[in-house]
Amino acid sequence: MKHFFTFILFASFVLRAQSDSSGVDFYEMSLEDLLNVKVSVASAGELTSRESPGIVTLITQEEIKNSGARDLMELLSFVPGVSFHQDVQGSVGIGMRGNWGHEGKILMILDGQELNENLYSTLNFGNHYDLSSIKQIEIIRGPGSSTYGGYAELGVIKITTYSAEEINGLELGATYGQYDKSYARRNVSLSMGKKFNDFSVVYHGFLGQGNRSQDEYSDFYGDSISLVNGLKANPFVSNLGMSYKNLSARFVYDYYENITPIWFDELLPEPLKIRYRNVFGELKYQWKVSEKVSLVPRLAYTNQLPWSNEPTEEAVEFKLQAARITPSVIANFQFSPSVSLMAGGEYFHDVAKNFAEETSPYFDNGTDYISYDNMAVFSQLNVRHKWFNTILGGRYNHHSVFGPSLVPRIGITKIINKFHTKLLYSYAYRSPSIENIVSNEDIIPENTR
Repeated sequence: MKHFFTFILFASFVLRAQSDSSGVDFYEMSLEDLLNVKVSVASAGELTSRESPGIVTLITQEEIKNSGARDLMELLSFVPGVSFHQDVQGSVGIGMRGNWGHEGKILMILDGQELNENLYSTLNFGNHYDLSSIKQIEIIRGPGSSTYGGYAELGVIKITTYSAEEINGLELGATYGQYDKSYARRNVSLSMGKKFNDFSVVYHGFLGQGNRSQDEYSDFYGDSISLVNGLKANPFVSNLGMSYKNLSARFVYDYYENITPIWFDELLPEPLKIRYRNVFGELKYQWKVSEKVSLVPRLAYTNQLPWSNEPTEEAVEFKLQAARITPSVIANFQFSPSVSLMAGGEYFHDVAKNFAEETSPYFDNGTDYISYDNMAVFSQLNVRHKWFNTILGGRYNHHSVFGPSLVPRIGITKIINKFHTKLLYSYAYRSPSIENIVSNEDIIPENTR
């Protein structure tokens, strides 16, 4: 690995071996056309950003390429109301509209896979995801719980990567960044895709090493340390998608190593490796029942080992595995060109296992194993009228520990020539995650209106 990265020193390139892409040239579009680009992050189907029942930001592939951003965190920092800050153990989390959302209040989705880990429902940013493979990003700056559930209280980030047809070949890339005292980042990426009649396959891979800073860091007790080669972010992300006619599958392996001298409110004598390992799998079928009715059954599985570390004199070993299986089905009804309905249901079965001998038994039941069940039903009615468009929806969720949650929403939108207006009202909730429940079995969801 050392020799491999030595090979790409001082290199920053993208090598493409592909035929003509089918991507849209957004720079050739008029302002009116750009405002009418379809988005789906805030609704059951595709609507224009002006009609969408949410405050939605769309970042296109051309904007990504021309932003100068080297990392997803830098790119999202351009979005109004989005900010990033350091949390515990050197992790970097996200906030939205002045509210801190690191612990499960902002949901991020990559090609249909929910990336939040299920112990504390956090996300980790900083040299983590490859920008060159991303086609577009849709962002809700506001509640999304009625559609996406309990990790979408403050916002949703939906990332879509390039498809097999859009790549139609092979893409290789490498980036290198330099501080004056050490390297900033050294990453490589690979994307390849091909369609063969009814079958298509696409793959995106990302491997790297990053130094987050070379500044001096001081803790609450006045101790200081230089962060040169002491605060690292090392990712490996593997994203495989396959489809045959209406059947599709997605497999994502996300490994992230955070090497940090920062514990909670104090410095450690030696940097500690905090590891996050996430495996996501999905099998989905799009069934066209008739011209007006379609069904989408889906089976998803996640297996995660987040925040894990080996034992040291200062840190107790943490090795808690979380797994979730999620069968779901969504039905879409197109009653007329102006009236449509989406309705669906999903079931979560969550399991947590403790593998750290130091803290065994981990749970209050006297074992190293615990499980929870969660079910949800949701619907959304879209009505287009010459005076205004109306969207009515909601989600009912019932958890085996903290019980029911109900989040209704209403959206009224109107376009008049170059002006548009939106009236939005919604409930949202932050669903307690596994470690929240372990700490307090009387916990209830956090509600936002």
